[in-house]
Amino acid sequence: MSAEWTITGLTYDRDKAERRVDGNNPQVSCPALFPAQCASFSCFMTSDINPSMERSLIWEKSPQSFLDAEEKEVPQDRNERSIVASALSGSEVLKLLNTEAYLRLSRMEIADNKEDRLCYLEKLGLIKKSGSAYEIPLSSAYLLARNLSDFNQLARKCVRIVSYGDNDNLSPVVFDKEFKEGIVEAFKSTYRDLNGLIPRRERIDLESGRRLVELSIPHAVVREVLSNAFAHQDLSSEEDGIVIEIFKNRVEITNSGRPVLDTLHFLDGGPAIKNEKIFAEMKNLGLVDGQGYGWRKIVKELESRSLPVPEIKVREKSITVTLWFEKPLKLLSLDQRNWTVYLHTVLRYLLSEPANNASLRQRLNLPESKSSTVSKWFRQAAEGGLLKPFDKHSSNKAKRYVPAWCQDSSRISVKTKNYEKLKLEEEKTKNSQNPSSNKAFIDQEDEQLIQKARQRLKEQGSVRVRIEDL
Repeated sequence: MSAEWTITGLTYDRDKAERRVDGNNPQVSCPALFPAQCASFSCFMTSDINPSMERSLIWEKSPQSFLDAEEKEVPQDRNERSIVASALSGSEVLKLLNTEAYLRLSRMEIADNKEDRLCYLEKLGLIKKSGSAYEIPLSSAYLLARNLSDFNQLARKCVRIVSYGDNDNLSPVVFDKEFKEGIVEAFKSTYRDLNGLIPRRERIDLESGRRLVELSIPHAVVREVLSNAFAHQDLSSEEDGIVIEIFKNRVEITNSGRPVLDTLHFLDGGPAIKNEKIFAEMKNLGLVDGQGYGWRKIVKELESRSLPVPEIKVREKSITVTLWFEKPLKLLSLDQRNWTVYLHTVLRYLLSEPANNASLRQRLNLPESKSSTVSKWFRQAAEGGLLKPFDKHSSNKAKRYVPAWCQDSSRISVKTKNYEKLKLEEEKTKNSQNPSSNKAFIDQEDEQLIQKARQRLKEQGSVRVRIEDL
């Protein structure tokens, strides 16, 4: 077999190999881990690594298998692809899964025919055919279940909303409801009831002078936080599902599992997916945008209304997002002030505009007389390792800031109206003078990618291989 890439530094651990691979049944796909480095990846390559094996080992084709060699171990019965119900008739499948709600959300017009519905679900990979019977994966059950309690692995993953009469959970409960349906029904019901419980506030529209009544937390913010909780539910955990607690001054949404991204990179980290199938279906149904901009939207929307920033608490087995209806600045702790300044700075950075005294005062709705206070806040956030000056030698009032992790400050340099046009013309002139420059750039880029892959593999220390029929 030909190979477009090569493997170097290949060794193997006989004890590990014999432990992880069933030598008596070489046709079974069993994972085995071997340290290796690779220069590139595009096709198969075989190697007789263990001479005691009756068949050769074959490297998996997908580059992702190299990068995710050391996957987080998930209980087999709680992987989103695991089967939670089997040996079902078509009628039993339709009794367990709310196919009507799914078809309604997906705007698919399927005839009210059992066989057509089953065929459609099978085509989408939501159910699987096993002989003459059907199987339901965990992801499909979490999405479409009429009652999550029908599936042992999901019995505790219901959504619960609790509303209290005051600011602590020891105060009287005024509302307590559990939603036992899968996402396609629970999301709609939860969103509706949550919006009904969040208090309203009056606001004067500056342009029209009209008195407006609106939610204390914008609809868009509630929706994004809620969709994140559903999409990133830790199905491998036996912990409770989503718990929403409403107090007089805030809403707390707690979800099982830890976040995929570091909290410092919620705004700039891009899409991070915990449950691929669930996320893909939620995207298809319009429940998430799938672009990784959810947290950016949340912070931007709260800033536009001069509302407090969301607080994020990550615990060992859960994450809690707190949305405040209001919170005076004087009640903010040092950590909360630093977090407020940091999120504002990151948002400005992503808009290619360094944060400064004026922008933060506008975000906090503070007068110019508070300039010295705002400068102090910037300085404290920088001392806390969250920010760094964009221009170190400016006065405190004129100083601009970027996130501490910012590597290339040139991306937010002051640009003229014709900046992009001039830059493009400059590149064209440069390439015309040196025709080989494009090819040289591409080759250099490829080499950089190869080096990054090699370094990643070196850090991971292993790749995944499988026994296959050659």
